[in-house]
Amino acid sequence: MESVNLQFKQGERTIYYPNSTENMKCKVIKTTSKGKVWEKRITNKIYNDCKKNHCAIDIGSNIGIHTMSMIDGVSDGFVIAFEPQEEIAECLLETNKQPFLDGKFDVSTNLVSNENKKQLFYSDGTGRSRIPIEGHRYIKKWTKKYIDTVSI
Repeated sequence: MESVNLQFKQGERTIYYPNSTENMKCKVIKTTSKGKVWEKRITNKIYNDCKKNHCAIDIGSNIGIHTMSMIDGVSDGFVIAFEPQEEIAECLLETNKQPFLDGKFDVSTNLVSNENKKQLFYSDGTGRSRIPIEGHRYIKKWTKKYIDTVSI
């Protein structure tokens, strides 16, 4: 795990990311490792669209690029980041240890669904993942496992 300081619209923020060769195949992680904000235009929009003192939810937060814009956008509000990939969620938890983030967001490794159950989940080990979609082919190397879902 490594960290990088990124320049967001709202200021400089430290983001932790996994740094294995496999993880560098994920565009979000690769872009971040180079010190660039992934989807900068979208992160700015997220920041501008969030309301102070509100709650925001980032479903499939990966390493937290959009999460960080939500945290800053809701100001004294709260953010819940859902990321079912354990290695990626560990990076989010490390990011959350920064003093200025104390109590501003929580990380859940559950999948989000319209019901509470166990759901099949695919991951390629790089940071890319998905739930099964009927008729969609998955790369045979992707791992699959059942993960608890939570309804919101």
